[in-house]
Amino acid sequence: VFLCLSLLVAVNFCSGDNDNLQDFCPTAFPTADNRHSPVFINGFPCKNPANVTASDFKTSKLKWAGDTDNLIRSSTNIVTAADFPGINTLGLGLGRTDLDVDGVVTP
Repeated sequence: VFLCLSLLVAVNFCSGDNDNLQDFCPTAFPTADNRHSPVFINGFPCKNPANVTASDFKTSKLKWAGDTDNLIRSSTNIVTAADFPGINTLGLGLGRTDLDVDGVVTP
């Protein structure tokens, strides 16, 4: 019984995340040209590979410090695939937290 359970757990653990076959799918924001795109990942249509540029893989939204002049003296900026097209298929978001002296990060 223990062996069977161990094998089931091992199989689920090893097959939990496939290789990123669709790793190259920058977000194409809906327009009249691509709203009927056949490939949707995370709810966003994929950009045509011929139209992908370097700007799809960089963002300046995390460049500047946030405003920490508030009660908790902290600021959090979060970037998702809607803001940063290059992370569409990676299943992640990026964030920046700025703390002032005696700042608190709230849950």
